[in-house]
Amino acid sequence: MLIALALLGMLAQALELTLPAVLMRNLAIAMIALAIFLAVLRGERLGGGNGLPLALALFALWISVRVVYEDGAQPVPLLLAMWLPFTFFAAYTSRAAGQRVAAIFCVFTAVAATLYLSTTLSIGLRGGLLINAIFYVILGLPFILAIQSRTMRMAGILVIVTAAAASNKRTAIVALSVALFMYLLTENRRSKPATTLRFRPGLAAGGLILAVITPYWVGLRVFGVDILAKFADAGQDGGSGRAEIYSWVWKRLGEASANRLFFGHGTNAVAQETGGFSAHNDFLEVAYDYGLVGFGLYLFVYACLIATLIKLVSSRNRYAGAWAASLGLFATLSSLSHLALIPTYVALLAVFWGYILRETADSTGSIDGSSVRHNGVRRHYASPPRRKSIHG
Repeated sequence: MLIALALLGMLAQALELTLPAVLMRNLAIAMIALAIFLAVLRGERLGGGNGLPLALALFALWISVRVVYEDGAQPVPLLLAMWLPFTFFAAYTSRAAGQRVAAIFCVFTAVAATLYLSTTLSIGLRGGLLINAIFYVILGLPFILAIQSRTMRMAGILVIVTAAAASNKRTAIVALSVALFMYLLTENRRSKPATTLRFRPGLAAGGLILAVITPYWVGLRVFGVDILAKFADAGQDGGSGRAEIYSWVWKRLGEASANRLFFGHGTNAVAQETGGFSAHNDFLEVAYDYGLVGFGLYLFVYACLIATLIKLVSSRNRYAGAWAASLGLFATLSSLSHLALIPTYVALLAVFWGYILRETADSTGSIDGSSVRHNGVRRHYASPPRRKSIHG
């Protein structure tokens, strides 16, 4: 709840609504840190046998070391650097029932979409924080996909797709399309025996209509924006200048000294050296700002996310599709925009990962595909029977 309120405050700030956003965020970070400390005193396992908690903690720790080295031990920058693992561990150690956590962030996603749509309709599309506030909406998708009710899932997806269409932001549309495709592909794989992978034309067509055609129709008819025309302009505008900034970062990395290449140029170095522009690619930005050490730890996070997905799929866990969607969002937004280094954006995914690992962890902390928590109590289920072939 604290995380949701803090994120709501930051969303309100992006939409130029009157709320003490920074105060809400900083108080939430401090209270979350206290909650995690108390959880450790209670003997809670912070991740158990899964490598993701360690990967997130090491990545944030390296960023914190760089912050202290450059600016000293200032509390706010340090708290922001630790926001990623804090939100993860807050969800993982939460005493609230899993479905309650999911419900809170489903409501947050609905509220974020409503605020975004109402603001867009009232004052129109603008750049900067306002248009980027769509990320608060689409990053709630994994929570929507984890809902058991198919009707609720479809309604939530429709709301998110509508908000993405209203944003007229290419990155949001691409990320949403990739996430939905990975969700459908993973659900198809999870529902089949391990030796088969059959393509479902109906699901593929439905996903295509939902992820591409629906945003185009809604954007054109309701908000008067032509999303396909925006994509057609990508070749002319260089992806809103991305091609130019990518080239600049690559060139600077090639010219960097061994010390800079290994340890990085410092926090926000790309923005400081380009007059306020980010690299719009977390892989490049992490490599430039935090060096090969930070880049290696960042790749470690991806390795753990992929390893967890493989375990969820192999155990036919019902959260596998939603986890795949979260990975799709993380990879796409990290490749085409900025996510990992924006603590308020990535917090939604961190909470989701912590929530899922807590829901699916057995007594050792490892993923257990045959059990899921319900209202704080673990119930065991037999694995779904495999369908027999009609050929015997």
